[in-house]
Amino acid sequence: MLRKACAITEISQVMPQVYLLWLEAPELASAAQPGQFFMVSCGSEMLLRRPLSLHRLGRGGRAGQVALLFQVMGKGTRWLAERQVGDRLDVLGPLGRGFELRSVGPILAAAGGLGIAPLLALAESALSQNLRVTLLLGARAANLLYPSSLIPTGVNLVLATDDGSAGEKGRVTDVLPRLLDGHSQVFACGPLEMYRSLQGLMAKHPVMASAQMSTEERMGCGVGLCLGCSLLTRHGLKRVCKEGPVFELGELVL
Repeated sequence: MLRKACAITEISQVMPQVYLLWLEAPELASAAQPGQFFMVSCGSEMLLRRPLSLHRLGRGGRAGQVALLFQVMGKGTRWLAERQVGDRLDVLGPLGRGFELRSVGPILAAAGGLGIAPLLALAESALSQNLRVTLLLGARAANLLYPSSLIPTGVNLVLATDDGSAGEKGRVTDVLPRLLDGHSQVFACGPLEMYRSLQGLMAKHPVMASAQMSTEERMGCGVGLCLGCSLLTRHGLKRVCKEGPVFELGELVL
């Protein structure tokens, strides 16, 4: 775990109230793994840092940079959205347990809403290992979908919207079962209700029991001390910030 003052190299709004932030952070980039997160200070008025998933690891002209994706939810994230290129952020991380690529077969990643945040770095890591990647991206409506122009080349993108305004009509949990065949690993990020639905697939699709889910809970410290982000699993309470945020679907008690 490192604490660094990182300069903003780019910040832009990519969806309503959702911002993409790039930081110059070579030491953090070299230590980070897909699925991990950072605790970011959001100004002197905010006592607690905000946890933000590693969204992308820079390559090529962005080598040594990390990208974070966040939604404006309150005073802290509003402060963050108002930063400018060149401003420095106090960043702690990388933290938590990330995703693990355990197979050389094709992978399926499913993102509900802002669940795309930790999955893009995973997709890029898999592509760099010559693995085939299918990304199922869902949202309530087309204007709330993550821009397809930002999806890495080589990813097989499948869209789903609740109202049918883009891609297939329905939720991620409606479309995912039809995509499972032929995939050796499944990853997902979304609300807990989505995971409850996915647990219903475990009996029919054994690959789902070991599917890896990125979970979200309110965090205080982000380093395992306050226990505020504890989540019930089949092995007792586990800290999302320490034993997670990535858990196997079969571990979760929902």
